[in-house]
Amino acid sequence: MPPAAEATAALAALSVVLLLMWLLSPFALVLALPAAHAALLATAARRPWQLAALAVVAALPLLGLVASTAGLLHSGWPFAVWYLGETAASGARGGTGLLLGVLVAACAWSLAALVALRRIGPATGEAIRPPRAGRARGRR
Repeated sequence: MPPAAEATAALAALSVVLLLMWLLSPFALVLALPAAHAALLATAARRPWQLAALAVVAALPLLGLVASTAGLLHSGWPFAVWYLGETAASGARGGTGLLLGVLVAACAWSLAALVALRRIGPATGEAIRPPRAGRARGRR
């Protein structure tokens, strides 16, 4: 399957998962939409620093959730991460949100894999330099 078809399939899956998330838990989109938009923009990123910046943008809502939970529990962020993970794993938060979160993460991960595949050749393992915009320069 060519990379363009794989990207289309990943985008369609991400759209369906976000639509389900909107129907089941609209407030969860506050966490999922920045990551989804960052994954979409990562497919067009040309420089490594752009990918790093998009990863930070995608992680900001989750960091905000951890900071908010740590403030509500009057504890540090390691306990807040543990608390959120433990309550999600034990089913205290319900299974729907956890399932949708895993599906969003899987779609974003597949788009990240396609970006990595585009930057590194699939068979040779050597880096592929993206084409430069503009006209070709001749030698003087």
